Amino acid sequence: MAAPEETRDQPPAPAHRTPCRCASYNRPDLVRPTVSGTVPEVVLTPPEGLGIDRATVCVDACIAAVVAHLWANQVATLSSCCGHGREEPSLVLDASERDFTAVRSLIAEVDDRFFELYQWHLVTVGTPEPKSARSAVPYDGDDLDEMAAAIWR
Repeated sequence: MAAPEETRDQPPAPAHRTPCRCASYNRPDLVRPTVSGTVPEVVLTPPEGLGIDRATVCVDACIAAVVAHLWANQVATLSSCCGHGREEPSLVLDASERDFTAVRSLIAEVDDRFFELYQWHLVTVGTPEPKSARSAVPYDGDDLDEMAAAIWR
């Protein structure tokens, strides 16, 4: 009687760790076979009304569907990167976005990878006497919560 064949179920590598073939279009110095792929970026046209001030936006090919889907659902992005197999894909969201759970749900509709989500806010710091509460928020570096509360008033 032959011994049963040993099988080992090995789960596939998570999608976010699988290297894509996207070229790093904004870092041409990194375009080498060991760092970057050969698939060119996708040029998307943002819909009107999102506040994206460019006629076209270059996006890594493997996340272009995510960015387009977010835009179609009125979620503006300021920047994106697929991570090129070295890091998680990431998106920088517009400062007006508040519902990050909804953003994650929208991403999951078209991509099963985990995305790092960031949000960028322009904040004037170190201004002793702001011209108005809306044009500048004084921040002395001591209390980040206080500064954030002042921004959202």
